[in-house]
Amino acid sequence: MEKRKPVILLIIAAAVVLCFLSLVIRPVREGIASRLETWRTRIYYLVSPPEEVVFLPIEVTAAAHATKQAALFGGSAPTPTFFIQPTLDAVGAGTPVPQESVRPLPASAVISGVPYISQHGLWNYCAPATLAMALAYEGWTGDRTDIGAAVKPVDTDKNVMISELTDYVNQKTQLKAIYRYGGDLNLIKSLIAAGFPVLIEKGTFIHETATGRLSWMGHYNLMTGYDDGQQTFIVQDAYFAADYPIAYDLIEDEWRGFNNVFMVVYSPAEEAHLKAVLGVWRDVSASVQVAARTAYDEISTTAELDQFFAWYNLGSSMQLSGDSRGAVGAFDTAFQFYPALPAERRPFRVLWYRDEAYQAYYNMGQYQQVIDLATATLDTAREPCMEESYYWRGMARRALGDANAARADFEKSLACHPGYTLSQQALSQMGN
Repeated sequence: MEKRKPVILLIIAAAVVLCFLSLVIRPVREGIASRLETWRTRIYYLVSPPEEVVFLPIEVTAAAHATKQAALFGGSAPTPTFFIQPTLDAVGAGTPVPQESVRPLPASAVISGVPYISQHGLWNYCAPATLAMALAYEGWTGDRTDIGAAVKPVDTDKNVMISELTDYVNQKTQLKAIYRYGGDLNLIKSLIAAGFPVLIEKGTFIHETATGRLSWMGHYNLMTGYDDGQQTFIVQDAYFAADYPIAYDLIEDEWRGFNNVFMVVYSPAEEAHLKAVLGVWRDVSASVQVAARTAYDEISTTAELDQFFAWYNLGSSMQLSGDSRGAVGAFDTAFQFYPALPAERRPFRVLWYRDEAYQAYYNMGQYQQVIDLATATLDTAREPCMEESYYWRGMARRALGDANAARADFEKSLACHPGYTLSQQALSQMGN
């Protein structure tokens, strides 16, 4: 027994050394892997700059575009006034459409007690972290990873749509949530003054972690205060900081990138109060009408990137109201503005987050447009994990009779987001 003690002690010592080395070497190895991945990403974007990927609708010359518009709508090519009318008709006559909500408000208001939750430490966790803050304020006791497991089960999923966040609240919690389009700054103030934090999706220019480039990307904010004297909102920003001040005019510019969409999380007991504050935004169709009119007005008052988004928002609003034909005309115009933008200002990620253009082209039978647009969008990412883009390309390929390519796209969509209902249904319809 005594002879075995040195052997046992040697084994224990060796185990301790191995454990120590594993603690030291693993972080070093992971750090090296992380740096290699960063350099691979930098090299990829150096060779294939995403800003240079351009989608142009078929028949892009001015004469061809005019002919196409005339063929679609009859008579001569429409003036911009054409685009708004189908949306207004679709919503219905007599619906009040205010340019902004008008309510007597205090000069400042702050909602206290909203816990701050950072998105850092997990990849692309802005959406789960921001929603977790809104839920926690209402007494929810979960974690940001609970949300992430449902809305982005694959880390490399590029985007979580506001509809997915709303579904999570309504299906997975005891709370309720709504989202609407066409919000304005006065409405945000009204909701905050009434005690409702407002979650908005916006487009902002941020330095990319891997490449250091300043580029446009989608981002969520939870609005919890405002101050007219300072002309700022108080924002819980999962990327930057708690109680982060952002100027009114900057919010207005960034919010335009997402058609002024907003979301409110609330308890069922607060529903009547919320509806009273929302006013016309209680109704989904009316909110789309407000968004359409805002976009239409901005077409003639904006330039460069803002004008691109004005046309894109008009197309989105028309598609949301069921007017795919009008939406295609607006999207065609938006995409013709895009190449003229300075490369560093091009929002190449817009189709990562907003899929109404896919829907419009698909509904109008312009399947090759869908394929080209989705392919261009997927080409802007080194790891193109975008379930919506794969889904719509698969649908277009299926419509053109390319079943194998369609099936492959639906499977890629599900690899990006296991359980993605639309792709599951599409595969089921194909006999899978």
